[in-house]
Amino acid sequence: MQENTSYATIHNTNYIVTLEECDGELYLPIPDDVLNHLGWQEGDDIEWHYHDHSIILRKVLKFDD
Repeated sequence: MQENTSYATIHNTNYIVTLEECDGELYLPIPDDVLNHLGWQEGDDIEWHYHDHSIILRKVLKFDD
């Protein structure tokens, strides 16, 4: 699994979202303006990590074999 080395950051922006459920799976809805800013699309694989009191989201880059 490769990490994206170009980090896009949205400064001074806070979002409060509620986990939602679909077919027994929980998911975190990401606001459209964040998705557009980062160039993420529905179906992209996103990994998350806790850091201090934040959650860091990163798109998992896939390379064709």
